[in-house]
Amino acid sequence: MLNNLFEKVFQNKNFCYLSLIIFFALLSFFYSNIIDQRAITDSLIISDKIYYEDKFNPFYLSQKNGYSALIFSLKFLIEFGISTKFLNFAILFFSLLFNAFGIYLISKSICKNNFFSLITSVIILTFQINFGDLDYPTMVISEHTNSMLSSAIVVFIFGLISNQKISTALIISIFLISFHVLIGLWLTSILIFSIIFFQNEKIYSFFNSKKDIIFLTIALIFLFLSFFYFQQSKILNPYTYDQKSFDVYMEMWELHRSNFFKINYNYIILTFFLVIILYFMRNEKKLVFFINTLFLSIFLSFIIYITYKLTIYQFLPNFLTDIFLKVIPSRFFLLHSVIGPAIILSAFFYVINKFLHNNNIILLILLLIVSHPVLFYEKYLNKVTSFHSSWNNPEPDNNFWNNIKNDNLKGKLILTSVNSCKKTILIARKPILICVESLDMIPYQPKLVAPIKEIIEEVYDINFDNPVEKNHGGLWYDVSYKEQFENRNVNEWHLLSKKYNLGALILPKNWNINLDKTFVGAKYAYYKF
Repeated sequence: MLNNLFEKVFQNKNFCYLSLIIFFALLSFFYSNIIDQRAITDSLIISDKIYYEDKFNPFYLSQKNGYSALIFSLKFLIEFGISTKFLNFAILFFSLLFNAFGIYLISKSICKNNFFSLITSVIILTFQINFGDLDYPTMVISEHTNSMLSSAIVVFIFGLISNQKISTALIISIFLISFHVLIGLWLTSILIFSIIFFQNEKIYSFFNSKKDIIFLTIALIFLFLSFFYFQQSKILNPYTYDQKSFDVYMEMWELHRSNFFKINYNYIILTFFLVIILYFMRNEKKLVFFINTLFLSIFLSFIIYITYKLTIYQFLPNFLTDIFLKVIPSRFFLLHSVIGPAIILSAFFYVINKFLHNNNIILLILLLIVSHPVLFYEKYLNKVTSFHSSWNNPEPDNNFWNNIKNDNLKGKLILTSVNSCKKTILIARKPILICVESLDMIPYQPKLVAPIKEIIEEVYDINFDNPVEKNHGGLWYDVSYKEQFENRNVNEWHLLSKKYNLGALILPKNWNINLDKTFVGAKYAYYKF
């Protein structure tokens, strides 16, 4: 009786879509209050809402010379008057929604049950269930906008493929190139190869559809225009490439391309289990193309991943070129990290539900919902603690940041701590010297290694050749330079301010800096030279 009621309520797919939209709108609202998207801060800089008088500042150069149509799109929206708070919410919302629809479509194509597919989508995304991380993390909800959103679009594309919407999937994968070049090119290539080898009749049907041709043309025009705009907006980098310093960065600082991460055998085992399930599903005619495409992506990305790990770190350390390193090869093997749990859960549900002859469906769903928190209770306790801490320590400290925003620095820069750099850009709207937390612009723009090395050694007083934090991609902890800052006298601070055009500092308020505090907030103090 109760099962029949649930089936009647959830048999309408539009009801399920609406449910997903409402739920993830609420979840996005929660996260948008505690996570600031990096794409927003980047777009504020390239739109010159954050004005840099020195156009050769390495941090400014890194933002202006990095290609992403997403950043350019946000730039135009900000210039049009859309608030950054709304854009922050919108990014999280669409990222979660792409993920949600993708998981829902994949699950529904396997288990044929709307309600279970809806619950699967909600559970996986709410608790961020995935296969784990490789050299690059799985990003479901994150501040790293491009990676988070592009991964979500990948899940959505595979959802479309699982429902035989191949033309739409191909168009969106081409569009994805403009948001994340590497992932977009990878997925587009995989999909094209799959069409050629597994379903070549789709090539003709695709080009017979006027609607598909129109959308394909729009995607290609958007890609071309965004890249053309980027080329016109680039700034000539005046720095000389320093090969020795770049090699030091790659060995001592770089995170995702270093030997900091070893082979993740747990991820490989889970992937192998996923491949076995895909193999047993191969007789489902409507899923054949989806299975073949996903298997091709997994197989090729695994070959690249394992070859990369073995040749780079065990046998031939100089075998691969700098270009190959820039790609972060392991990121391709990561693309099924969220898709995998959705397939496994749905296949398990399908088998058990068949065994139960469609009875006790609610009990089965509740069992699946409860099992993961029980098995991984420590993970959930950490999430609850993190949520509680973030919610009870809200940012921003409005009076403090507004005072800084209204302070005229006459074109000078602010030196920030690790955790205050984004707030300085996003709220105070002031230019910073550098956000030292993340120096991963160097592999993409190698010429910047020389000026960044100088800043690390002279401003932060850290030996670039032997950093206190190795293979973090930057400095994650304020304690890494706290003592150096506190030991610096007034004269030394003023000499640095002149050399690097510093107008002020924003540092934790409990530090003993030998300067007078201009403003003091809940967490930080503002020192104006």
